[in-house]
Amino acid sequence: WLFQPFYNIVKSMKIVTVIPIARGIFREQLTYFSTQELEAGDLVTVPVRKKLTPALVVSTELVTDAKTGIRKAEFGLKKVGQLKAKQFLTPELISAAQEIADYSAAPLGAVLKSLLPQIMLAQAGTKKSAKVLEEKLEEKVSSEKLVLQDSDEERLAFYKGLVREAFAKKQSVLVCAPTMADLLAIKPILEKGIEHYTIALYTQLNQKVLKESWQRALVDKHPLLIITTPSFLALSRADLAIIIIDRESANSYRASTRPFVDYRRFAEALTSNRRQKLLSGDILLRPETMWRVESGELAPVRSPKQRLTQTNEVLVVTPKTGEIWSEEALDLISQTGGKTDKLFLLANRLGLSPLIVCDDCGQSFLCNNCASPLVLHQANIKHGIQEKTIFRCHHCGETRTSEEKCRYCHSWRLRALGTGIDRVAKELKVIAPSRPQFQLDSEHVKNYREAVSLVTKFLETPNAVLLGTEMALNYLHQKVTHSVVVTVDAMMALPDYRINEKIFTLLSRLRAVTSKKMLIQTRRAEHETLNQMARGQLLEFYRQEIAEREKFDYPPFRVFIKVTKSGTTAELRTDFKHLAGLFSDHEPVVYPSLHQPGRGLLELNLLLKLKPEKWPETELVQKLKSLPPDYLIRVDPETVL
Repeated sequence: WLFQPFYNIVKSMKIVTVIPIARGIFREQLTYFSTQELEAGDLVTVPVRKKLTPALVVSTELVTDAKTGIRKAEFGLKKVGQLKAKQFLTPELISAAQEIADYSAAPLGAVLKSLLPQIMLAQAGTKKSAKVLEEKLEEKVSSEKLVLQDSDEERLAFYKGLVREAFAKKQSVLVCAPTMADLLAIKPILEKGIEHYTIALYTQLNQKVLKESWQRALVDKHPLLIITTPSFLALSRADLAIIIIDRESANSYRASTRPFVDYRRFAEALTSNRRQKLLSGDILLRPETMWRVESGELAPVRSPKQRLTQTNEVLVVTPKTGEIWSEEALDLISQTGGKTDKLFLLANRLGLSPLIVCDDCGQSFLCNNCASPLVLHQANIKHGIQEKTIFRCHHCGETRTSEEKCRYCHSWRLRALGTGIDRVAKELKVIAPSRPQFQLDSEHVKNYREAVSLVTKFLETPNAVLLGTEMALNYLHQKVTHSVVVTVDAMMALPDYRINEKIFTLLSRLRAVTSKKMLIQTRRAEHETLNQMARGQLLEFYRQEIAEREKFDYPPFRVFIKVTKSGTTAELRTDFKHLAGLFSDHEPVVYPSLHQPGRGLLELNLLLKLKPEKWPETELVQKLKSLPPDYLIRVDPETVL
């Protein structure tokens, strides 16, 4: 009888298998023991590396049934920590996350960490979070994948109509914007008239406001318009009928850190499982998306716009030999209009000049660390001494004096090539000294508030000029009178299969905020992508782009999988020889990255091209998941360089 209580405890003890919801844990599942009554889907905490980590219960088994396995185990089991929430995730969400994990060749726990907002984990198990909305949709919603290719104004007007229609049916709508800046730009337009039933969710919110907004999004019984950034797509309401992915071509829908998930793909999987509608919209949908429309996989809500609205004039012009400006650009810059006359200059390279070469031997000046081209910058004042210029590497940050000789031929005859935004700013002060000038790029503006404040001052200042990189377009939501693309030649020089799409999308966004005239300066005036933009021919651009991709087996006709690793040259040669053998059935291609990590290290890539119907392939997924953590795996990478 003395051992009876101990025997009862052991008899009720369970072996619990969990998925840790964390990055950097490369085992799919971990095993613990517990005396608590746990079920699959519960959220608990478990000790991992001396730290309590949230984990999702996968299965439980009585110790008495698993004693053989326990005896054979090479390690002692640790105890499950706190039970945070019962049935934390719905089967539909877990299934969608598993689909994304398989597609991304990543551990499910790491994928869940990317897909679930921190507030969701932090609030799990609280009394408020338990009050989940229980009302069901009055009208059954069918799962549909829809697309809309139209101008910003037309898309937002269509979204507003959808929200009103959903509210009439007692349904909620979630609109996802790629960034906080995009969210805050569309929120005033979409919420007009329904401000009390609109909720915004983004990570930069004040924590108190975020908690209140999150709770309200879960429990408010009135239909809601919920506007979020990608990290809040997992939000669940019983009355949520439609999810809208706006600006679906934006890079921000791809996670920038491991496991590099694509939130657009997650939205598709989730809405399919939940039987919700998904609408993806943009000025210019990705070629992959338009191909799926033609294949019948996606349905347009109305015929995709084939031409950009011809409310302004777009000209492709050539600068004077050896100079930044064309005659047409000089005319625009010299104009002094009324108070509402505004000019935007797009210069997409930082510094004074993006490339330095020796005039005698032709060698480029490269970074000592990573061999990236050095950029000429205006120097800052140090210790009271003003240096004229410096060399800076934008990849690793190395800084060197510009008063150095060529290391190959020791010549002083150096030439700065290309046009950076700081050089444009200096030239602008010379040719238009009377026009107020503002500059918006990552070196002059550090955060959202500074960017908004600068754009506001620009818009309020009569006859002002805004000089900016692509970053400026995230904050420029009111039209300017004229715009000038200082040069696109540097972008066109990149050997990236997506480069034409990137250029056309960038120019489409600029054209959308230009009311009268837009100039595209280039030394390659015959380039067809630029002329298609000038004519506003969306359909013609798509036809040419998709034909080229089919010819060279690019997406959407192939799924690209890129495996990347850095190391010493000797180490990488051995590793990638083994790697190429491991994936020999898939004709791997091994090549160096465009930018190298430097400091005596080399970075190599292995690229696999698979037919879409062959991915995800179970055996290949397992091989990729079994690679050590110093290999980075990107499926559908933004670039293969």
